[in-house]
Amino acid sequence: MGSAGLRVLAFASGSEMGTLTFLGLVGIIDPPRSGVKEAVGTLITSGVAVKMITGDSQETAVSIANRLGLYSKGCQCLSGDEVDQLDLQQLSNVVSRVRTSVIFRHCIIILLAYLIYIN
Repeated sequence: MGSAGLRVLAFASGSEMGTLTFLGLVGIIDPPRSGVKEAVGTLITSGVAVKMITGDSQETAVSIANRLGLYSKGCQCLSGDEVDQLDLQQLSNVVSRVRTSVIFRHCIIILLAYLIYIN
């Protein structure tokens, strides 16, 4: 489901965490707003390096980025775990070429690294 760009939710029932019964998975589509693909295309054509930062799973993020024209074969996508293992210097070295799929808490780190990169 994630590779189709769906956000995946798991459902379970039970009274305690250790005794939950798995009920199933649901895929929810949350498409980009109208005009976003065109805006991204205009920015890229104008020479702006567009980066995507999201809390989605890496698989979902890549699918959505692909639909928006932000991801193509050969692009790099970092997960939150991968970002955790980079120091600020390493992160600033890859931010120029990466399409990032990270957990929200990493957004500040990436933005700081980008500011260091452009200065």
